[in-house]
Amino acid sequence: MEGKQALIILVGNIGTGKSTFARLLADMDRNTNVVVSLDAITTMIGAGNYGNYDEKKKPLYKQILVSAIEAGLSAGFDIIVDDTNIEAKRRKWLLGIVKKREVQTVCYNFGKGDSFTLWRRMAEPKGINPYEWSRIHLRLQRDYCKPTCEEGFVHVCNANESFSPKNTDFWYQESA
Repeated sequence: MEGKQALIILVGNIGTGKSTFARLLADMDRNTNVVVSLDAITTMIGAGNYGNYDEKKKPLYKQILVSAIEAGLSAGFDIIVDDTNIEAKRRKWLLGIVKKREVQTVCYNFGKGDSFTLWRRMAEPKGINPYEWSRIHLRLQRDYCKPTCEEGFVHVCNANESFSPKNTDFWYQESA
């Protein structure tokens, strides 16, 4: 991003392309972009196995996420938060981390997902059984709240139905 540092929050159900897009953004400028991924944090705490997710360790996952965001911003990097961030409450919490900083906040919205996005996740199950992925996908669809600039974003970029992370023509943007 040009100018101010940026906090880029990705929003969308499992299998919608958030991690692929995060990698593409990071690769665009490796000198300034850092991806903070809850999947990577969960895998690290789970001894290299994402399937070892433990609900009792959720406070630890969150603290590592906050520490990584703060450390990255303090070091002068733009931060890309790769997680589902489905609920407005969760996004508000993330935006609160940077409230006292001069940071541009941008959201890329991948939507609530569909049967294809569930299929994509099941094709790479990360040690989670299909029933559990189906349950997670349905819960995230139910809890999905479309992000808006009123939440505190400078821009919200929405993927349309023909989304491809390699083709930015498939984005439409809402600005504050």
